[in-house]
Amino acid sequence: MEFEIINQKLYLNGERFFLQGMNLFLDKFRLEKDPRQIYTPKMASIELIQNIIPLLKEMNINTVRIWPTILNGQHISSIPDGGLKILGEEGINIVMNLPVNWNLKPSLSILDQFLQKYSAEKYPNIIIYCINNEVYHGLLSPHRYLDAVQKNISKKTNRPTIVTNANLNFPKYYNADIIGADYFMYKYSISRNDEEDVGAVFQMFLEDAAKIYSIFPKIILRSYPLMVKYLKFMAKKSNIDFKQYQKNFLKVLKQTQKHKKPYIIAEYGYTEDPQYLDRIFSHMPIKSMEGHIWYNWVNFDTEISGKINNLPLFEKFKDITQRLAKIKNFQHKVENIR
Repeated sequence: MEFEIINQKLYLNGERFFLQGMNLFLDKFRLEKDPRQIYTPKMASIELIQNIIPLLKEMNINTVRIWPTILNGQHISSIPDGGLKILGEEGINIVMNLPVNWNLKPSLSILDQFLQKYSAEKYPNIIIYCINNEVYHGLLSPHRYLDAVQKNISKKTNRPTIVTNANLNFPKYYNADIIGADYFMYKYSISRNDEEDVGAVFQMFLEDAAKIYSIFPKIILRSYPLMVKYLKFMAKKSNIDFKQYQKNFLKVLKQTQKHKKPYIIAEYGYTEDPQYLDRIFSHMPIKSMEGHIWYNWVNFDTEISGKINNLPLFEKFKDITQRLAKIKNFQHKVENIR
């Protein structure tokens, strides 16, 4: 399988490719209770993969983004080998996340072991490696570390890399082969409007900063309860902001085009309301996108069975992926004529 970038456009086996994706991050409820659970999502079963493949195809999904987890101290995929092979046999491509998340930055040797275990030679349907999920380093930029990861990965595989730049206060990174943008419509919390969850990630940032920097102002840590109280108040008052959502889209898109890289929405969602998807769709820079990846559905399946918990949301997303497929197919035909 060949996956190429030519003139900031994606090609799969020589044909223009529009990535329609779904995150397979399992059991997001644990993540909301403790943000550090993003490092250790639940392991999927083969049955889960078998159950969701018909639904993925019904939604026009051609790619899934798979997250790593930790088992017996080892960084591994949260989808077992058999599941990865089934996805390949069913024609579903994979964006494979390396174990680089937030403040988790393993050594290059550990990343080499992960890449060797999940190589494109072993799993040809792995078309992209994600080298950064909203990574940061306390209050400092992680660019030097990510530059080293990018350089190392490019030596080991011919597959392109992607980074995910968030609309939170994470440093932006543009040196990967593909630029991914993570966007949520919430101004004051990535955990929607649940009072108990507002500020949880903010707390984690402060805790990490306190560990990394001995001179980190203790007064900021002491004032944390007041900050969270303020965030809760603001989230209840005016958490949803589609204008900011669009502003962030265009901000990263502008920088992506400046760096002459393909642009993909690597995450959008955190919504259980189908009407929000229409609003999100209306703000998408569709003409400039090379793909998009949804963040919902399996994430909310606490039984890890692959059943649909929100049928209206499923139907709305299926409608949007079908509309996007028609738009991009037409766009690709026009490109060929030119």
